[in-house]
Amino acid sequence: MSDTTSIPNWLAVPALTGLVGYFLAGRNDEARDERASERERVAREVIRDERHEDERHYFQRDTLLELQDVLQREVRAAARVIQHDQTTLKSQRSFAPIPAELNDESYDIGVAVNRLRVRLLSDELRAAVSDFHGFVASVGTAAVLLRTVAPDEVSTRLEAYMDELSDRYTALNDLLGANLRRELAR
Repeated sequence: MSDTTSIPNWLAVPALTGLVGYFLAGRNDEARDERASERERVAREVIRDERHEDERHYFQRDTLLELQDVLQREVRAAARVIQHDQTTLKSQRSFAPIPAELNDESYDIGVAVNRLRVRLLSDELRAAVSDFHGFVASVGTAAVLLRTVAPDEVSTRLEAYMDELSDRYTALNDLLGANLRRELAR
């Protein structure tokens, strides 16, 4: 007689099938876990992207709202500069420097406009703000440029500056409003 025990064939096949089944079940569980992990990762990316998109829109909306306020202040300061030039021209028949506080205010507003301009996503709006700001800056230096012109013509030109300032501001504010409505409609 032999010391080795032999397993009958009818018993070996189910044992082997069980081991193979156990191995395949483990692989299926691992694959299922990997798929679930991938779905979770994709879901987190989607949420992160949506959050980033929302933050971008909130930032742009806030920039547009702040720009709207700053442009209103800029047009009012420019109008005060023109009025100052008109008043001093009438009373003194020459130009006088604008008061320091108006000069400082105009400078600070210009810095704020430029800061907000570079944050704009719309190329068209950014260019329009730049053009408007350039025009406002030219209004501030009009007194220097008009020193060689007759006083009556200077008064006419200052009135034309005031009209153009109003027209340009209205057009820019309309474009800004369209961009703002687009952000709010999102």
